[in-house]
Amino acid sequence: KAQYDFPSPWWDEISKDAKDVVKKLLELDPKKRYTAVQVMQHGWIQNASTAKLPASNIKKLRGFQASRKMKKAGQVIMAARKLAQGF
Repeated sequence: KAQYDFPSPWWDEISKDAKDVVKKLLELDPKKRYTAVQVMQHGWIQNASTAKLPASNIKKLRGFQASRKMKKAGQVIMAARKLAQGF
């Protein structure tokens, strides 16, 4: 039996519809578990393109994007150093 929860504060701002998709993807019985097609047909996904994100979510997304760029820059520097040491 799958047991999970949506702990606070990480899931506090997540909508009920989004949590519903997650629950349906975590279903243990493969016959009951959502397929990719079912996910794409879910109301939360269908309405995602027109939904407005709260300012706090936009701030988190920008921070995540910035951290990804910083990580990528670090990887490029490390690769360049390894190449330089090899020659």
